[in-house]
Amino acid sequence: MASTTFQLDNLLTVQAFQFKTNISANFKAWLCVVQPDYIRTSLHSKIAPADFKHFKGYYNYDDLKNTKEAPWYNFVKRLPILIQDAQKAQDAQNDTNKPTTTSTSLEEQYHTLQQQYDTLLSDHLLLKEQYHTTNSKLEDITLKYNTLKTQGKADLDKMKQLKDDCFLRLHNIIEEHNTMRQRYYREFDARVLYKKQVLNLRQEINQIKQAFQNFQPPSLSTEAFNTLQTKYQTPSDFIQQFSLICPITQDTFIEPVMALDGKTYEKQAILKWFDKSHKSPETGQLLPSTLLIPNMFARTLIDELHNHNTI
Repeated sequence: MASTTFQLDNLLTVQAFQFKTNISANFKAWLCVVQPDYIRTSLHSKIAPADFKHFKGYYNYDDLKNTKEAPWYNFVKRLPILIQDAQKAQDAQNDTNKPTTTSTSLEEQYHTLQQQYDTLLSDHLLLKEQYHTTNSKLEDITLKYNTLKTQGKADLDKMKQLKDDCFLRLHNIIEEHNTMRQRYYREFDARVLYKKQVLNLRQEINQIKQAFQNFQPPSLSTEAFNTLQTKYQTPSDFIQQFSLICPITQDTFIEPVMALDGKTYEKQAILKWFDKSHKSPETGQLLPSTLLIPNMFARTLIDELHNHNTI
């Protein structure tokens, strides 16, 4: 089998296809190198079936496929060596094509390289200055970052403490609210009970007033009156003995009523007194109520005295 040098670009292209190492793959890889114009790079089948059939006949594939004389024999395995040979051949050709260097051209190259060096040195110094400037800015930014980080941590701790205080305050408010609600319910129950007691007391008072309104005291018999008249020599003694004089007006009762201090007063006089004060005119103590009860005994005595013309 004769040694043949192939184009380096074609070999690299075929190597990238990663063909298998069987006889058919060797033929296809060799065919892609020697007939690169028929390659279909975007398709799985790199050579069109019709073209592949044509080249099999053209290169006598069926007769040579199992022989070492076939130019595609172990072609896939030999690709790395073929690539090295092609690379060497290309490098040798490039060396042959290089022009002869003269002293003048070397001097020009030296000046050119010197200028490039000066330019690179200037760029290096500029980049170095930029580096120091950037590094200084970076240090400033790092310092600010650390400062902000420290401040942020302090603010975070402060916010956490504030959050804990808020939760504690909320807990206290909830407890206070619950306490006030329980107190409200107790007071509400007490008010309901008080209203009920007041209502019952008012009903009782109305019943008492109604009972006294309908009450008609019996008249003293002549014998009883004579007994009293015999016992008390004068009407004034009688009146004084049975307290028939109002402690407010100092006059004989017309409509005697009894207050809750147990004392009897003239009704209009005690009502006028209650307009200014709820204290007892006699004891000076605060009365639990301004309820007035007719004093039927005093009223009966006064009526009898009137009837017998002793007043």
